[in-house]
Amino acid sequence: LALATLDNLVELDISGTDVTDEGLKTLQSFPRLVRLAVSGPQVTDAGIAELAKLTRLEQLTLSGTRITDDGIDHLKSLTALK
Repeated sequence: LALATLDNLVELDISGTDVTDEGLKTLQSFPRLVRLAVSGPQVTDAGIAELAKLTRLEQLTLSGTRITDDGIDHLKSLTALK
């Protein structure tokens, strides 16, 4: 099963995986995503900037990442976050 074919995906938990900033770019394939969980030391501010393109996100769980306050600033445009 290829994730790219799941264009109606609304919830995704990729915590505990080896996801990288580059891998987060692929999440743009899921424009209906409203809930996302991400963890891992390979996720940085650059990856968070990619998540800011997911404009329907309502819930975002981040843990064990290397993001800074600058990375969090990228998320200000996500007005649906609760």
